[in-house]
Amino acid sequence: MGSLCSRQPGWPPGVPQSLEIGGSPYKVLRLLGEGAYGHVLLAHHTPTGDMVAIKVMTHEEDDASYRNDLRECRLLEALQGHPNLVEYRAHQVISRNVYLVEEYCPHSLVAEMNAHVRAQTRFEEAHIWRIFRDLVSGISHCHAQSPHPITHRDVKVENILQTNDGRYVLCDFGSATSVAYEPSTPQEITWLSEELFPKIFTMQYQPPEALDLWSRQRVDTHVDVWALGCVLYYIILLKAPFEGSQRLAIINSSIHNMPQPQSAMVSAELWAMVQWLLIPNPKERPNIFDVARRLHEIRPDVERVVPEGPCPGQLPQPLWKIQS
Repeated sequence: MGSLCSRQPGWPPGVPQSLEIGGSPYKVLRLLGEGAYGHVLLAHHTPTGDMVAIKVMTHEEDDASYRNDLRECRLLEALQGHPNLVEYRAHQVISRNVYLVEEYCPHSLVAEMNAHVRAQTRFEEAHIWRIFRDLVSGISHCHAQSPHPITHRDVKVENILQTNDGRYVLCDFGSATSVAYEPSTPQEITWLSEELFPKIFTMQYQPPEALDLWSRQRVDTHVDVWALGCVLYYIILLKAPFEGSQRLAIINSSIHNMPQPQSAMVSAELWAMVQWLLIPNPKERPNIFDVARRLHEIRPDVERVVPEGPCPGQLPQPLWKIQS
């Protein structure tokens, strides 16, 4: 369990500087960041010398939030071992706070994008394909889980980190689920649109089917493909395809109505990929395994993301029911 000792000025209240999580000791070095959920600490894993990030999710009497944080830990644990998902190390509950130990990624895609904005430069296309390949690889692993795929539901530039060895990894599985939705009654539509979806989706990346629930489209793994299209657009133009809370703009979206790059900026193949991912109708939008195969067809120099042949697990059927 955590042991309290002297704390630095401004140290988060109730957070010890030495911890034992999963039977292994950690020395907390400094605060990396904080938010509504709690805070993230940089720590040293004493036995191995590894630097790790410890996400501390604090709770009062909110049992639903507590259960959701434990679910995040278990989902990440089930997904562990993939090079393009943030690496799970351990988790433990200490005094009702959930401590999640992950690999420490010192770089972020947002910082890289901001550097280009300040320098008034853009990503080279070869580098864009490399980032895209890593994201497709990580999302494919999530969607290939059996018997039910795991949908991240919060793929965005802020949740993409980079490791010291150059890998791009997807992080923050707080919104992830193995549940899909097909609302059929006004009560279900109201609950999803007013209660659940505003909590789990980031508006700029929320697909049309999750905004216009009266269209009664399935909300499933295809939401990650739409969000990936938004990320790819953002990386290319250093501008989000949808700003702020443009609900109607997303529902009535058309890639042809958005600002497009100059022809010399990116190849036709790359821009066609953006258009393909941002197809408004989820029935016409590709699944992530279609994307992976297409990526290898147009970029054979990129390491294959999924094996040849059928989709892994044939894209396991989601659970069609109403639950968070």
